[in-house]
Amino acid sequence: MPTTTKPSASRSAGSRRIVVKDRRREMQWIREHRNELAGQWVALEGDRVVASGTDARRVYELALRAGSSPPFLVHLDPAELLPTVGGW
Repeated sequence: MPTTTKPSASRSAGSRRIVVKDRRREMQWIREHRNELAGQWVALEGDRVVASGTDARRVYELALRAGSSPPFLVHLDPAELLPTVGGW
């Protein structure tokens, strides 16, 4: 199933320009593949793993070298360790 993404949006904050990038594809990848790289830092570009490992700084640097700017970096905990919130 092809995925679509919206183009990046820009917002002004004073004299700075903030670019907001659509990260839905990265979030979908995390939902579907979290346990495959559990316990590691992962840099994603869309649904593609750019770099991964246990050292966040190293993964970030590898992602930058691979052309990911800014890298989407996340630490993946196994799904069974994620907090749950009770409700009424």
